[in-house]
Amino acid sequence: MIPILGLFLFNLLMLWGIDRTLFWRQLLFWLLAGVAFYLARTLGARAIFSLESWIYLIVVVFLLLPLFLGQAIRGSSRWIGIGGFSLQPSELVKPILIGFLAHYLNQKEINKFKDFLLTIALIIVPVFLILIQPDLGSAGIIAATLMILLLVAKLQLHWWFLTSVVAIIFLLIAKDKLIHPYQMDRIRAFLDPYSDPLGKGYNLIQAQLAIGSGGLFGRGFGLGRQTQLAYLPEKHTDFIFATIAEELGLVGVLFLLGFYYWLFSWLLKKVFLSEDNFTFYLRLGIFLQLFFQTTINLAMNLGLFPVVGVPLPLISYGGSSLISTLFSLGLVI
Repeated sequence: MIPILGLFLFNLLMLWGIDRTLFWRQLLFWLLAGVAFYLARTLGARAIFSLESWIYLIVVVFLLLPLFLGQAIRGSSRWIGIGGFSLQPSELVKPILIGFLAHYLNQKEINKFKDFLLTIALIIVPVFLILIQPDLGSAGIIAATLMILLLVAKLQLHWWFLTSVVAIIFLLIAKDKLIHPYQMDRIRAFLDPYSDPLGKGYNLIQAQLAIGSGGLFGRGFGLGRQTQLAYLPEKHTDFIFATIAEELGLVGVLFLLGFYYWLFSWLLKKVFLSEDNFTFYLRLGIFLQLFFQTTINLAMNLGLFPVVGVPLPLISYGGSSLISTLFSLGLVI
């Protein structure tokens, strides 16, 4: 619980300095996430995922909702409005999909190619529904996590080779339909942000300026120029790491990364202490998903990865990611 509490304090401290309204809303999200953590820990992963068919159906229906009822924010319909709040289904289903596949691999013997294709299809459907919202970052993280679980399950390699060839051909043919123009703009901005410093490259340049200006000890809590003067976009969500680096400096960043190192070390230890295949697949999947998400967000802030709109677990503002992450950690325990 210590690294979780450390990240909890980091999250609320930074939001207090950015916007007091966001602080109180995030405190409510932490309470809801705490309930999700308690339920996952109390009910147990086996009980939750024993009804795998119903779980999968609920996930698919949940991912269909943004396509019909979604709120369009910055060109994406990833959110569902409920009262004065928004839910992001692609975040909430991450631990559910991991648990579903872990239970499926533990129960089913995949000895034939048709069984392998069925398993791939079960993965492709939710990933595709997330991709067309569009949410390329979440779709990529979920796809990578679930595919690694299949590889760990030691399925026959020639099946993988054939499926990979077909997937590459399909992506080459359909890339113009799956990748939107603004996503290509983000890739171009990543390669050369200064080609359009006030447009496509603006976010990345401002994040790097904020991180670089923090120095060793930072500009001081609530005194970041890029953050407080609103030069830094999404300073409370996607680019909150840049806010931390600017105001708390390298020392603050090292404390933050120390808590993440502690958390991921604990998760990895739990993976290797798993007593059966189901527990191993579940814990490994949750470790990979959270590790990928954290690494991509940090790399995005540093200009080492294109901007894909992936939140920093337990630190970025937002209830969906927070509830999903604490529910995942409850499942691991």
